[in-house]
Amino acid sequence: MLKYDDDDEEFLKFNLSVADLSDLENIDQIPPEKSMRDYFDEVGLSPSMMKLCESGYANTAGGPLEDISMRTTCRYEKQWIELEDEGDFRVVPSFMRFVNLFAEGVTTRLNWPVASVDYSQSYRILVTSTSGKQLSCRALVVTMSTAVFSKIAYTPDLPQEKIEAVNSFSMRRAGKVLLHMSGRFWPEDAHGVICSECFLPEFWFNSSKGIGHLQPNGDNTLIAEPETEDAVEEDKAQYLITGFAGALYAESFVGVDHDKIIENFLDQLDMIYGTVDEPKPAHKHFVRGMYKDWGDEPWIGGGYAFPRVGQSDTASQDLAAPVDNRIFFAGEATAFEQPGMSVHAAIDTGSRASVQAARALQEQ
Repeated sequence: MLKYDDDDEEFLKFNLSVADLSDLENIDQIPPEKSMRDYFDEVGLSPSMMKLCESGYANTAGGPLEDISMRTTCRYEKQWIELEDEGDFRVVPSFMRFVNLFAEGVTTRLNWPVASVDYSQSYRILVTSTSGKQLSCRALVVTMSTAVFSKIAYTPDLPQEKIEAVNSFSMRRAGKVLLHMSGRFWPEDAHGVICSECFLPEFWFNSSKGIGHLQPNGDNTLIAEPETEDAVEEDKAQYLITGFAGALYAESFVGVDHDKIIENFLDQLDMIYGTVDEPKPAHKHFVRGMYKDWGDEPWIGGGYAFPRVGQSDTASQDLAAPVDNRIFFAGEATAFEQPGMSVHAAIDTGSRASVQAARALQEQ
């Protein structure tokens, strides 16, 4: 097992090749058809490091190396360096806090999937659900993922450049295995692990105390109270291990019983962290677990969008461009101001589209 700062020659070569992506000059000269696999092949990674690259970089990016555009990826990497602040932040207690905030004072209809949008009339947009119900509005924000974008029929048809932009992204399955652990059996300073030739390619740790500590920020109403007598004492640290499977890995789990997926992940953890004295630490501390694949959600269809080989430089702008100054678009794939493939890109583009819609309504 190698740590992030290990001086293994091949490992350093891999890490430097990833770091170099944000420093490459003349990105416009990178052929659009060049993939990330082409790049790493040119670097000359060893077979073992290429497997690690597939388990880490490709799995995190959401698709196979041969499908990911190097040209767009380099732009993303530069934006990560130039625009992102240091550190990670977690929302307490969950992302539902955003949903609840933005839902205040808004009439919402849940389980109302849209089948068609008719904007042929200048005074209204007619939105029809899959059950035939209709809503009329003067401005519309579309936040469909690229995986299911084509499920909605538009009258008249959307501009061809927008359709081409959608098709230049790919969105594959993404699954997470969540394991609640009663104790820690991994190094205290460990944050995450990337594994080649294992059941799950990567996983990371969070704790109610220590790395990933949930900071209440004075908002005590967000600290969950124990629901049952079996709940763990408040002063005892609890741990969550999250295993992530994207694209090919998640697709290999389709049809597999979720309990079997959890069991295989526990076996993997025991293989990595087991000792002579404690050969099965994961099974020993396991409380409960679950598996979720967003590819199974009919109106989501996957994890997040990654740029496909051959994508144009203006794909995100084309996808974000308003139609008739009445239909506006949001979602992480429309994030041309910052790298996509992230929650904050989705949130920021939603804010952008809502401002556009509000201005359009004022001008009508």
